Amino acid sequence: MLAIQGMPGRESATIKEVAQHLQLRHHTVVGLVDRMEAGGLVARRPQVSDRRVVEVVLTAEGARVLRDLTDVHKEELVRLAGVSSRLADIIRGQADGQDGP
Repeated sequence: MLAIQGMPGRESATIKEVAQHLQLRHHTVVGLVDRMEAGGLVARRPQVSDRRVVEVVLTAEGARVLRDLTDVHKEELVRLAGVSSRLADIIRGQADGQDGP
């Protein structure tokens, strides 16, 4: 979903673009899109400039789920930043010949 949302200047992506971005095979991405479409997270539509090409767009539900996931990941990154800082302090202390906290 993030690969679709992250297309510069667009709100859609082709299967080929998503496959390239994720470094997956075309048929693998087709399976992912099939499952996301069945779950109401994305929709397929013909490309305006070339109706043979199918674009994938996030639905309102897909955008909501992506926002929720983003919030969860931000919280986790903040938590991990604190842990990383404490670990760096411990490592610096050990390098200086001090005991840990």
